[in-house]
Amino acid sequence: MNPSIPAALATISSGIGGGITISVYYQKNRSAKERISRHWIAEQSAPSINLKGHSSSKDLIEGLTARSRWLKANYTPHIALATIGLFVLSILSRSWSVSVLSFLAFLSGLTLAVAFPVVNDQLRKAKITKAIDANLALDIEKMAVYLSAGLSITSAIARLSKNSTIACRALFEDLNLSLASGVELSEALAILQITFNSDSLHRFCIILESGLWGGNLPRAARHEAQSQRVDAHRQALALMEKNSQKIWIPITIAALVPGIILIFIPFLSILRTVSG
Repeated sequence: MNPSIPAALATISSGIGGGITISVYYQKNRSAKERISRHWIAEQSAPSINLKGHSSSKDLIEGLTARSRWLKANYTPHIALATIGLFVLSILSRSWSVSVLSFLAFLSGLTLAVAFPVVNDQLRKAKITKAIDANLALDIEKMAVYLSAGLSITSAIARLSKNSTIACRALFEDLNLSLASGVELSEALAILQITFNSDSLHRFCIILESGLWGGNLPRAARHEAQSQRVDAHRQALALMEKNSQKIWIPITIAALVPGIILIFIPFLSILRTVSG
């Protein structure tokens, strides 16, 4: 066996494993404030590019620029580690000619390194969406209280950016910053729905966009909060029912394995008697 092949496999595995380990360690050790900030979520969520949704070429260029920035931030470290692994492989092989098996090992490791940020990003976005769906109802009730007290939507959002739940604070901070910079409410809500892909947030934005001002908006907000709580309760019941069905798996295995053993041993004895 070519001695460069084990060296290639060890080098590629070490490089890819080290890159993934460093990435996971870096994400887990960020401060709590940075994890909930709008900048962290904007960086970690890959921007989507909708060609039909852009009104001008400038918007399309900005979307492509944001996408390339995300690709550079997430892919560059892993690709660099895989490339370094290839050079180390060449040094260990004492030759710049890499065998076919070593090259395939490098491509496999590079594929894993490139795919890891995508999977990690999808899992992170799903976790953020789940947290928003679980806590947004409470913040909607707070907004209803602020609106009933006579505050405007802008003032209510400004208060929620400081007094909301931790899971939704980045959401309201982003919305408050957009409104403070002069962006229209409808446009700010559209940007918010792209950044935070959540069904409960989408329904809440529809209520704010519908123009139910005055006394109707607080009542609509309370109704939406109650509806979201009902949905959360329904999902919890469905999850409990699904988990309760899983208990039959170990019970079935525990019942079948002894029976199979008790049947299999006499069956082997009969086969030996017949064949002997």
